[in-house]
Amino acid sequence: MEKDKKIEKISGRNKMMKLWFNLHAYLSMFFLPVALMVAVTGFMNVTGYTGYIDTQEYKLILDQSLPRPLSENLEAQEKVMLDFARENNIAIPEGTVRKGKQGVILGDATGYHFNLIPSRMEDTAQLNVNHPGLFYKMLMLHKSKCGFYFKILMFGLGITMVLLYLSGIFLIWKNRKMRSKLLLCCGIGIIVTVLAGWLSL
Repeated sequence: MEKDKKIEKISGRNKMMKLWFNLHAYLSMFFLPVALMVAVTGFMNVTGYTGYIDTQEYKLILDQSLPRPLSENLEAQEKVMLDFARENNIAIPEGTVRKGKQGVILGDATGYHFNLIPSRMEDTAQLNVNHPGLFYKMLMLHKSKCGFYFKILMFGLGITMVLLYLSGIFLIWKNRKMRSKLLLCCGIGIIVTVLAGWLSL
């Protein structure tokens, strides 16, 4: 009886190990393309490279002042962009208008878009017509400044990263020789992370 219980216990443990191993393997391979893109764009962004964006700048003289506050009157600013684009045969981006860091944006940041920056002192505005390059678009995906579907993929990657760490630790934790080394390495990682964060803020 005891022997049967031991065999059953070992069998159950092996099934659990196999489950974690399969989870680790399949999730890591499925999300590998997204993880590589995030790693490359993150590294390049840290080094200061944000990609190429071709911008044509136009100075607009407004017929009348834009209603204030600007942040609550996006439709009037959208009309200014649309009227100017139609008068000058400029292609109009698809998408909705929204508040940006500077002025308002019409279209998706990951693609062709307008950026209107009204002047605070006079009835003028600057219109930027933007054609982002490939890396710039990838960086916008990294920052989740994109459509719904890729945001879901990035959300899945975040959950997967947690699961990969948990499954990896679980698979190695059974090795007693590695356990103390893992705990030591984790402790060093915590100290380095806290120290680097404290010195960087």
